[in-house]
Amino acid sequence: MKKYLFVDEVFEIDCGKGFNGYPEFETQSDKCIAKISVGNFAEIGTSTFGVEYVSKPYAHILRSASDGSSMLFSNDDWSESFVCSGNNGEYSEELMITSVYSALCKFRTLFLHASVIDLNGQGIVFVGPSGIGKTTQAELWKKVEGADILNGDKVFIRNFDKGVFAYGSPWKGSSSYFANKKTLLKGVVVLKQGKINRIRRVDLVEAIETFMPHVFLPHWDEECMKNALATLDDIINVVPIWMLECQPDGEAVKITKESVLGE
Repeated sequence: MKKYLFVDEVFEIDCGKGFNGYPEFETQSDKCIAKISVGNFAEIGTSTFGVEYVSKPYAHILRSASDGSSMLFSNDDWSESFVCSGNNGEYSEELMITSVYSALCKFRTLFLHASVIDLNGQGIVFVGPSGIGKTTQAELWKKVEGADILNGDKVFIRNFDKGVFAYGSPWKGSSSYFANKKTLLKGVVVLKQGKINRIRRVDLVEAIETFMPHVFLPHWDEECMKNALATLDDIINVVPIWMLECQPDGEAVKITKESVLGE
């Protein structure tokens, strides 16, 4: 098994044959909050009278929506998980993410459909419907300001007493951007297409309405869901949420920088 650092926590993962893991996120740390193994059903299953069943009890059993033959088995606190490869010999990336996210929920962490940039240690997360231009905005920041793009599709954010931090992840969807890096989150920007560039800060009610739909909530586990909702409540009370109506140009970067970063 190799060890990987996700959101400042260490996971021990055996990715099985034919997959080299997440080399950019490897760590030599001794600590570990969860162990995840990848393999086929025969490694954890057996049969009696022609009936297949797992050889030891699991608290959580989930099936991939995209490949029903790939499944996830985990103990109660998500410290040990087994991701079962599908009939095609490949495992579902969504199930790997689910096992990692579930273990992180107790650490005041949320998982978002978003892009995130870092500019000199200050981070901005962009959220919005698919195709709205999250990656485009991140690329504008890279072009205009020289910002680093930590991820263009899937982002973790974690609430510490010292502040909220946004993290890149190895799971990037259709985006080509990912980095093993974190940044102090200065604001969340909800994107909306518009004929002109304008930005405004939203109130708490609108923050919930516009930001919450882009958070992956762990409905599969009551305790994880409880922790995630508490984290969401804390974060929207301390991190400014902004609505940006924009065109894909440098002016959108300028007004966002002035408002969110105060520059």
